[in-house]
Amino acid sequence: MRFIKYFLSLVFLILFQFCASAQNSEAIASYSIALDEILIDDQRYRKSDEKNKQVELDQQNRERLDELYTQYGFPTIAKVGRERLLTSILVLHHSEDCNWNKKWVKIFLDNYEESKEFSTLMAYMFERTYGSELGICKDQEWIDQIKKNYSSEVIRAFKIDAL
Repeated sequence: MRFIKYFLSLVFLILFQFCASAQNSEAIASYSIALDEILIDDQRYRKSDEKNKQVELDQQNRERLDELYTQYGFPTIAKVGRERLLTSILVLHHSEDCNWNKKWVKIFLDNYEESKEFSTLMAYMFERTYGSELGICKDQEWIDQIKKNYSSEVIRAFKIDAL
């Protein structure tokens, strides 16, 4: 009798783990599809004369990325693949919402190990957004705080030290 209970509990445990794994795979597939849709919208009107439509899509993409991050966490290469992690970087790169950018810069810095492969693109985003005369979100005080709060490796990799 004890053996049967043990055997049944083992079977239930295996079934539970299998179901949990299947649900996780389904969730990751949903995350991936959503990021693919965001990439399409990120580029939809970028090279056209319909800039206002692209501004609206950029806002929607930021909102969707926030929702996805809340639901699934950071879009790691292991979860969604290299190209889909790049999608989230492109949304940040194209954003002109300075408060949202600050939030997502911190998310990327906190996930440096996952995003360091894209350090050149991130460095360009920092320069375009926070540096130069054209920086749309210039905030030296905030940049100085970032320099204090993150390792020198992260600061150098994303070229934040140049700001």
